[in-house]
Amino acid sequence: MSSSKNGAFVMVDFCVITDKNLDVFDKMTYVALCKFADREGKCFPSQNTLAALVGCGRSRLRKSLDNLKGLNYLRVDSRVLDGKQRSNLYTLLPRENRTRVSSSAEGGLQKTHPGSQDGHITISNITRSKEQDSGELPQCDAVAEKPQDSRKPALYPGRASEPPSPSFYKNQNTPPLEREMKHPPYEEVVESFKRHFPDQNPPTLDEANCMWMRVAALVHDELYTAQGWDDYFDGIAKSPFLSGDNDVNWRPGVFWILLTKNIRKVKEGFFERGGTWEQIVEQRMKIADLTEEDQKYVRDLIFNIKSREAA
Repeated sequence: MSSSKNGAFVMVDFCVITDKNLDVFDKMTYVALCKFADREGKCFPSQNTLAALVGCGRSRLRKSLDNLKGLNYLRVDSRVLDGKQRSNLYTLLPRENRTRVSSSAEGGLQKTHPGSQDGHITISNITRSKEQDSGELPQCDAVAEKPQDSRKPALYPGRASEPPSPSFYKNQNTPPLEREMKHPPYEEVVESFKRHFPDQNPPTLDEANCMWMRVAALVHDELYTAQGWDDYFDGIAKSPFLSGDNDVNWRPGVFWILLTKNIRKVKEGFFERGGTWEQIVEQRMKIADLTEEDQKYVRDLIFNIKSREAA
């Protein structure tokens, strides 16, 4: 920094960024002060305003201010109005006041006026310098992502010289569901249904049936393949009960077959035997031994069958 005796503002040099005694929050605090400083290097922003600019809490900000004072980057005085302290008065000190600055040799002296939007030293530059200096603290990865008002400039360290790849724009224009959704082989499911149940009307590929097929495949991953549906339909076709060997000659329809809870029961072997519901349960296990979920499943299915029988 040069002295302010000539009436010009104390200029900021590149060693602010390269000084290894400063962590990223310290550097951000220094640049935030530069945004408010006058031609004599003085300013008096509130700690809340500085904390918002830096992106840290008040306690972390105070630590950075202490670090800057200890390295003679900054002097903090009381700002008094009408005999009462109103705020801190911050003064950025000339470079010759600093005796413990440690910076890289290649840093140079890139100078800029604090507050200038065209200057080289910005919060973005400081954040970006973290990537080049392995000695910086890891917590400095945090950057502001939400749009901010004019009092809180965005801190995102993006590089304007690196435009997004073409795939970025492609992905932005593609609805997420279309990009990620997997589909079962609808036509092959219908053909497999016809082979296993030639005397039944096959499912139509309307919106509702396709939706139930997708849900079934989401729950049972093997149903994304034609072989998975073949195996499932085999389980139904080989079940005496589901083939009509029950007290009301009931057979499941398309909607029942596509429901995931019924698919799971078929795969578990729940319908391997024929006969009435009472006989099936007695042969397989006592009703009291069924899980609560299975008991409800049995009651609901018996109710549906009995209702169809009464109709």
